[in-house]
Amino acid sequence: MPESFPKALRNVIAWTEKTEKEFALESEITPKTLSRLLSGETQKPTPQLIMRICMGVKLPFEISMRLMKKSGNELRISKQDLAYTKLLVLSGAYTIEESNVLMRNQGVKELSA
Repeated sequence: MPESFPKALRNVIAWTEKTEKEFALESEITPKTLSRLLSGETQKPTPQLIMRICMGVKLPFEISMRLMKKSGNELRISKQDLAYTKLLVLSGAYTIEESNVLMRNQGVKELSA
């Protein structure tokens, strides 16, 4: 994966064989948010935003973890991060909406846009 987050995200989009519009739609983020991520305008996206992307396009666990790290975030051993890791392991099993219900039930931050 490239060194910079924007380049890594571009590679992920290409790997999914989706257009930027499709990628944004499936991640339930605005095209403007995706554009800011790709241009580097957003310096350090939140873990919730990266989770939303990973869950939305159903990225494999390994790619999700690398993308998370490239974004400047790292999942640790907190209640929230353990819940996020579990969701990433089960990527594809839950929609973003279902994931948010699980997050609420566990008392941790939802996957905001």
